Amino acid sequence: MVPGTGYLKDLTRKIAERLNAMAGEIVAIRGNCDSEVDQMLLDFPILSDYTLLVDNGKRFFLTHGHIYNEDRLPKGRFDCLFYGHTHRWKLERTEHTAVCNTGSITFPKDGNMPTFAIYCDGTVSVHRLDGSRLKELSL
Repeated sequence: MVPGTGYLKDLTRKIAERLNAMAGEIVAIRGNCDSEVDQMLLDFPILSDYTLLVDNGKRFFLTHGHIYNEDRLPKGRFDCLFYGHTHRWKLERTEHTAVCNTGSITFPKDGNMPTFAIYCDGTVSVHRLDGSRLKELSL
């Protein structure tokens, strides 16, 4: 049985309500498929092409990756570039910065397993959905 349009609208509403309840804890950036219509459902900004975060003196450039990425770095200094557009996880130190592609939970590419990344206490790590660590890098 394929859910009908009413089911999808209800599911979308419930997801938006859940996210809006956490609005004060969310830092979001625009993906290449996000639109103004998506923003109308949410109580926090999602349409920025990037965000620069600072934690204990470490600077993090967060972006989806379709505009800025490791081949098209933005100007400025930052300790780690986070992106995910390619859906292929990566965690490496380059000449100028650390690079973390978070991969994808829902649509990993090239035979990769679903992955996500965490930053905690000066360390970036990439994990499988079961929580097992694939790689970590101290900044």
